[in-house]
Amino acid sequence: KTLQAEGVRPDRAHADAIREIGPRAVSRTVLLRLARLPPDAVPVARAVAVLGDGAGLPAVATVAQTEEHRVAVAARALAGAEILRPERPLRFVHPLVRDAVYHDLAAAERELLHERAAKTLVDLGAAPELVAAQLLAAPSRAEPWVVTLLREAALAARRRGATESAVLYMRRALEEPPPPEQREQLLLELGLAEGLVNAPAAVAHISQVHDQLVDPQVRAQAAAMLARMLLFT
Repeated sequence: KTLQAEGVRPDRAHADAIREIGPRAVSRTVLLRLARLPPDAVPVARAVAVLGDGAGLPAVATVAQTEEHRVAVAARALAGAEILRPERPLRFVHPLVRDAVYHDLAAAERELLHERAAKTLVDLGAAPELVAAQLLAAPSRAEPWVVTLLREAALAARRRGATESAVLYMRRALEEPPPPEQREQLLLELGLAEGLVNAPAAVAHISQVHDQLVDPQVRAQAAAMLARMLLFT
């Protein structure tokens, strides 16, 4: 109805308009339904929005700071209001509904919830890439464990050919920032990964560390990548 009222034509050229209008169009309805539910429903819905579809009950309970049996009761109420699906694992009925709940949070609130989600997933033994996805939206605190985990996630991503994800994780690790003794190695790893997807960035990062490299084999590897990237750029 909103698309029709705003004169958005149903064609390929206007497909992106759905992303812009959708959350705004449904947010009032979703938030009104949430406000009518028991108090536990709001933190549970927000926890699922932050964790993503398929979140387990223990993770949702920890992020929502609510006991598990209360999460189960709230989830049933959310399903009755057609916000979450009734079946497990917990997930929203539609991405637009998730976006309405997620964007109702202030930016600072989202960062803190993503940080809590990351710590929760670490405690539950989740894969590094799942934790890294949360850390991308969490505040930087110069925590060594965050840098270590992001590097592990980047390595796992590169092994499965997801180079762009690996680059995102390593850039976030640099923003943390890493301990001084790890910065040189992280810049090199980032530059080598960027060599597959972003030649100018690879040149910038490898150039920062090439002259400081001591290991001749590592220096040769960096020089070879730098030479190829300079040729492309």
